[in-house]
Amino acid sequence: MSTDQLDLSSILSAIESLSSRFDARFDSIEKKMTSFESTMEELRTRTESFKSQLSETMEENRKLKRESYEMKASLNDMENKLHDMEARARRNNLIFHGLGKEKEQENWKDTEALVRKLISEKLEIDDSTIKIERAHRIHNSNGPGPIIVKFLDFNDKENILRAHGHLKKTNIFINEDYTARVRQTRKKLSPFLTKYRSEGKRANLVYDHLIVDGERYDFDPDSDSIYSARRPRRETQDSGPYKSCNRAPIGSRERQNRTPNPTPANR
Repeated sequence: MSTDQLDLSSILSAIESLSSRFDARFDSIEKKMTSFESTMEELRTRTESFKSQLSETMEENRKLKRESYEMKASLNDMENKLHDMEARARRNNLIFHGLGKEKEQENWKDTEALVRKLISEKLEIDDSTIKIERAHRIHNSNGPGPIIVKFLDFNDKENILRAHGHLKKTNIFINEDYTARVRQTRKKLSPFLTKYRSEGKRANLVYDHLIVDGERYDFDPDSDSIYSARRPRRETQDSGPYKSCNRAPIGSRERQNRTPNPTPANR
């Protein structure tokens, strides 16, 4: 065999060997690619499943938020209705402060007699026309406790309030029986009332509103400030369950800028 034939045979053998190695390498790469594609497909499947679960979770979260909002709105509505019912139940009530010395065995008849005596002698109103459903004193260790009176006729209550001028030089004063929510709002409005009056403006508290020169302002608890309702109205217009009147708080002058004393919890 010639030298040229030997060289050609060697070359062919080397090529076949190299081709075999390439085939093995390609087979290995192909297997790895197949494995990679399988892994990627599994990842895509898991990703789609995660997206689906995430979408369901987000939808459930939105549903829970809607339900929470609806429940909160329903609760607020219920609280407002309960407050309105409480306010209407107190509508014919008045609270008398500083009236008489509390007797050790004072009963409701004794309490009512004190109220009627004040009405006839101090307020100069014929008490025989006044219909009282009940009158009871709230015990107070610091002196005579306030007396809560419920009148059968709303007009009787209003007539008594209009006669408050007769109590100016006494230590007796009368407040409306507002709810705790209204008392708290009036307390928050009180500094603004003082400010506007110091500026010479005509300002009064009407139920849970502040009226300044005929314009109504309401209290915003979130910002601890007041805002204009932009609905100017006369101060004699009805407000809530109470009929508003253009009058200052009842009692001695130094008490006229203070809000009603909170009614004790055992009211």
